[in-house]
Amino acid sequence: MAGLAASIFLPFHSKEPEQQKTSTIMLAPQKTLWSTPLSAVDHLQRWIDIQNGDKICDVGCGDGRILFEWAKRLSQEDDDGDNSNDKSPPKTVTFIGIDIDPIRIQSCQIELERLRQENQIHPNVTIVFVCDNALTSVDLFQGSTAIFLYLIPRGLKLLYPILQQSKPIKVVSYMSKLPEETVTDRAVVLVEHQPGAEWPLYFYDMR
Repeated sequence: MAGLAASIFLPFHSKEPEQQKTSTIMLAPQKTLWSTPLSAVDHLQRWIDIQNGDKICDVGCGDGRILFEWAKRLSQEDDDGDNSNDKSPPKTVTFIGIDIDPIRIQSCQIELERLRQENQIHPNVTIVFVCDNALTSVDLFQGSTAIFLYLIPRGLKLLYPILQQSKPIKVVSYMSKLPEETVTDRAVVLVEHQPGAEWPLYFYDMR
């Protein structure tokens, strides 16, 4: 898939009423969107060594800022992780953002087109945004190398059995811990909208 142009838009899913009822189980913060600080990507890069062909998912992606920041940084590196001017194309990787809010997904798609037009994201880096509930789109993130989560504790509890079935996988959760899973590493990030506040990131190497 090297060199694949990466603006892939998946249509919003149309479900029967009963399916809609199932898919609206709240997993991520909905009433107020407290975006994950971009400095979280510093730790994601440290914990997750991306290789060619990797697939990275953001469940509850919101406005897509974490995937965009990660993709832009990756686009500036060559295949050996070098940021020098004399470099080969970056690694081929697929980022998938999943969110239940169609307005957020539409915003992500518009921002992706802008970044593409400005050549801030390399064609080797594929980004897909899907409007769906993670519990009904498991096939999208199964087989992933890593998953980033910003979910409420109830959402993590519902998703945890699926993560266990996806081993080996690396998981990073912002603010809340996974249930019944040993933390591999932990970091704190400064929060832009709350001066002086720090919130945790939990890293799990699930094998």
